[in-house]
Amino acid sequence: VTVVVMAVALLSVMNTLIKSVSERTREIGTLRSLGFLRRQIVMLFAVEGGLLAILSCLVGLIATVTLVWLVNHAGITYKAGMLSEPIPLRLMPVPGTYLASAVILSVIAVAAASVPARQAARMKIPDAMGHV
Repeated sequence: VTVVVMAVALLSVMNTLIKSVSERTREIGTLRSLGFLRRQIVMLFAVEGGLLAILSCLVGLIATVTLVWLVNHAGITYKAGMLSEPIPLRLMPVPGTYLASAVILSVIAVAAASVPARQAARMKIPDAMGHV
């Protein structure tokens, strides 16, 4: 389940950031015309992608911890068999998975922002500014 969720999250992050940077090619052309170097533009977009990923992971972590706490304190029970006593439902947080997911998503976000930014920064300034 974790692999499927991570795959969906990775594809969503990559698609969103690639589209976001591609739509800002005119902005990249403007920055280049103001004297920004290609590597500065790539770094700017990489940092933006990384910060967005970290902020998103923090919001997701807060939501997850809150949901786990609510479920654990809701008093939900289930029966494991016909004659057994009800068993309380408990969710166990897995910090290692949370951390690994955050690191992987952050790395993917930086890469997904850097590649199209590098391509747009390599364009000639008039071409980038006239990009539609």
